[in-house]
Amino acid sequence: MSFADINKYILPFATPANALERAVNTHAREDAEHWPWFLNDLQTSGQNSAASLTEHLSFLWSDNLINSRKLTYHLIQTLHNQSAKMRLIVIEVMEATGNATFDTLASITKGTDKQLEYCGHLHLSHETGHSMGSEDEIVDTLNLTEEERNKASQMIAECFNAFHRFFDEIFENVSPEHSRSIK
Repeated sequence: MSFADINKYILPFATPANALERAVNTHAREDAEHWPWFLNDLQTSGQNSAASLTEHLSFLWSDNLINSRKLTYHLIQTLHNQSAKMRLIVIEVMEATGNATFDTLASITKGTDKQLEYCGHLHLSHETGHSMGSEDEIVDTLNLTEEERNKASQMIAECFNAFHRFFDEIFENVSPEHSRSIK
């Protein structure tokens, strides 16, 4: 759900001044609208439990999901006050990760009788694996200085590491032992 906020409030430029800034905004505007699919999947898959709001909040802010929150905070910190070039590079990291994730989820959920949107083919069909808002693979057309290239390499590595910790956490939380302990 925090990715909707990143796309609504962190990525876009308030007054885009050039084509790259407009491309960032176009991409962010489209990706900001995927969250209803997630809510659909929670309902469709029977994950919409009757727990209290306090129980849900306690779980969301528990140590079980610390890397989920840290991923969000890391992306916000990384994107804050960055140029369109750097934001597009971070978008590419998010898109590459999302494309691999949603491709895997769509293949897993393909054989089910449930019509999942976020974890199914609907979301995958909207994931190009690249930033949107340009006719070309916009990131391939970026001219980076040596300093920008070094900064981009560091940002890419840090973002992928944050995603890696997030996915490790997910796998820990869906292990059979953990699933039994939270029921």
